[in-house]
Amino acid sequence: AARAAGAPAIYYGRFINNLVNFLVIAFVMFLLVRLVIKMRKPKEAPAPTTKECPYCKTQIPIGAVRCPNCTSELL
Repeated sequence: AARAAGAPAIYYGRFINNLVNFLVIAFVMFLLVRLVIKMRKPKEAPAPTTKECPYCKTQIPIGAVRCPNCTSELL
């Protein structure tokens, strides 16, 4: 009746319906993105660049032949 008379009308039902539709679609999209991220293959860990000195237990470069801390020769 108000619309036929040319009076402005506020459509609360349409607004709530659009809001619920948006929230449902956003939630489904969130779940899909989460699923895709979980299904990705995990990246392999990079090769180590250091090793432990068997004498003083400090971390040294892999290619080291002598420990810089305890000066012992490594095999």
